[in-house]
Amino acid sequence: MKYRLLVLLVILVVWEVRSQNVSKQLFFSISYFGILGTHPGVKLGIQYPAFNLGDANSKTSVHQMIGATNMIFYFHRRNQLGLGINFEIGYRNRRVQGVSTELMAGLGYLRTFLPNKVYKFQGDDQIVQRRYLGANHLLKSISLGFGSISGQHIDSDLWLIRPTLLQIKPYNIKKTLNFALDVGYQFK
Repeated sequence: MKYRLLVLLVILVVWEVRSQNVSKQLFFSISYFGILGTHPGVKLGIQYPAFNLGDANSKTSVHQMIGATNMIFYFHRRNQLGLGINFEIGYRNRRVQGVSTELMAGLGYLRTFLPNKVYKFQGDDQIVQRRYLGANHLLKSISLGFGSISGQHIDSDLWLIRPTLLQIKPYNIKKTLNFALDVGYQFK
């Protein structure tokens, strides 16, 4: 029964996507991605529209379901370097006049490295220096973005501020919630 419902859902989504007049314009993004607002980082991404919600021919606003793929790099001094990839899905409302908004949820992979000298005990009471010792993490994210279009056309470039909540698991032996400030520019 679950299998049949899943197949029906996939067919309905594909049918809905085919019936939409979707602008196939990809948007690229580059942004400052500061963990806890102070630990600097960079986020590079690609956003692509899945389908439009409402009037697709509007010249003043567009409502879309979007997908995004992002590469994240950040530096947490005396703690870790982080390098990850995050896949997001969400809702975007782009407006020529007023505030454009985005609501995104994501899932990804994060690899953290310890930037300092790390030593490991081996058998026979030997201490060996290790380089690039790190850990693998599951990364979940949710963000709410606010921005402004820099031109007079609906497909113009966009400045965006996205406060982001990150859950990193496992962190040591548990999980942790972090805040990230994402301030960036989306362009074609």
